[in-house]
Amino acid sequence: MASIWLFILVFTAIACGWLLGRFASGSSPLPGGAGKAYRDYFRGLNYLLNDRPDEAIETFLVTLEVSKETLETHIALGNLMRRKGDVERAIRIHHNLLARPQLPPLQLQRASLELARDYISAGLFDRAEQLLLDLVQGSEELRAISLRHLIEIYQAERDWTKAIETATRLMPRRNFFLSAPEPDPELDSAIAHFHCELAQAALEKNVFDGARAHLQQALIRDPKCTRASLLQGLLEYRAGDFQAGIDALQRIPQQNPALLPEALDTLRACYDSLGKRELMAPFLRQCLTQYPSTRLALAIAEELGHRDGPEAANQFLTEQMRARPTLRGLQHLIALQHDKVSSTEILQTLMQKLVLSKPAYQCVRCGFSGRQLHWQCPSCKHWNTVQPIVGSEGD
Repeated sequence: MASIWLFILVFTAIACGWLLGRFASGSSPLPGGAGKAYRDYFRGLNYLLNDRPDEAIETFLVTLEVSKETLETHIALGNLMRRKGDVERAIRIHHNLLARPQLPPLQLQRASLELARDYISAGLFDRAEQLLLDLVQGSEELRAISLRHLIEIYQAERDWTKAIETATRLMPRRNFFLSAPEPDPELDSAIAHFHCELAQAALEKNVFDGARAHLQQALIRDPKCTRASLLQGLLEYRAGDFQAGIDALQRIPQQNPALLPEALDTLRACYDSLGKRELMAPFLRQCLTQYPSTRLALAIAEELGHRDGPEAANQFLTEQMRARPTLRGLQHLIALQHDKVSSTEILQTLMQKLVLSKPAYQCVRCGFSGRQLHWQCPSCKHWNTVQPIVGSEGD
């Protein structure tokens, strides 16, 4: 019902504005010309009141002629259709505007931009790309927004090379006579992730030099790119340079300490390969004091159990859970109680189900949550916004 009233409001505002503009300018005599217009608009309004928005919009489109004065109205109506999910009708509305060569060039370019947005919503990326490329070449006013939509297309198509090239064209240009332009951290972060995508693809093919070059570029763009450090640690481990892998992973506490637990498996493998497993626990303890984390505490407990036996791991984890109890930590603590299996088996199973039912990560921008770490939020499409959930039900 709320959407119907929204249509009524928009429709009425458009109708009143158009009628006032038309008859105030004297383009049509009030008695004859206004009569049919009024009848058409009230017929459309009647459709809306009877929950028939499709017929209402069709009536409005037939009634309202395309001109430079009414272009904004047509664009607004097309955008309303796109938000409503009726992409086909949005395409028809905006495409109809391009068939009016008498419109000023900037208005035609705006119609092209809206049509490109319609095509993106419909998944017709090739058509949208061509329109946007033309706008980049022919419209200085719409160049930046067109480039951003091109990046959106290349991300959807996973064409990371084109995404990097296009995003680089958006970067502020340096001028020798002026001060350095303001950086764009969000764009830098996105470009860093595009390089990481290419590095990951190269790493899967064991093309270490290519992957390493992309990771270097990622860290130049965004020195705090945790993903680049994670991938570099894995790369160096597979390449056999275990100390370089450790060095890369030990950058993470300065980049984003919340994501250090994502590096634990590779870090442990590097220490093991060097025969220096005993150095891992002290490093993790130092990190734990700066950033309390259940997953770090569990990793330390594992190292203590490996070195000193299960009793040392049990004691350490008990102290941690007294200070900062979490479901994940309690689940592992119960699992360490080997001498009380019969009395804790049901509780352990229950705790495991509780842990598995809770999301582990959440987007700080839109609130999307899930069990898996996404470098790009599946909901709002922003990079670097998904973080581990902290608290008693998180990490």
